[in-house]
Amino acid sequence: MYRYKQLELKFEITSNFDALVQGLVLAVTAPTEGKSKDALALAESFAVQLTAEDVAKAKKTAEAIIASGEITSNLDALVQGLVLAVTAPTEGKSKGALALAESFAVQLTAEDVAKAKKTAEAIIVSGGAGRN
Repeated sequence: MYRYKQLELKFEITSNFDALVQGLVLAVTAPTEGKSKDALALAESFAVQLTAEDVAKAKKTAEAIIASGEITSNLDALVQGLVLAVTAPTEGKSKGALALAESFAVQLTAEDVAKAKKTAEAIIVSGGAGRN
């Protein structure tokens, strides 16, 4: 479902629910408190559009992703941030996700950033992620 590391490209952001899950994952895995707060603010912007039940379900889904060990580096977080930026349902949310992604990118080499962009592009092009 969210296993992009093996390029199984089943990563899906097709709704506010999916975007909330990814925002929560980024908030928990962010390397600094500031980045965590930025990701949480982005996640909250998606959460307000969902029912309390859906928010609880998104939290459990995010916990499962984190427990799986799929997100282990700034590179992983950058891929998620880029996919979220492209698939966000509004321009404002897209800009917020892009700013968050950029905060991860500055800690990576140019080669790693290029790799993250290619991975994110492959996820999006595969049809695994789409705008609301």
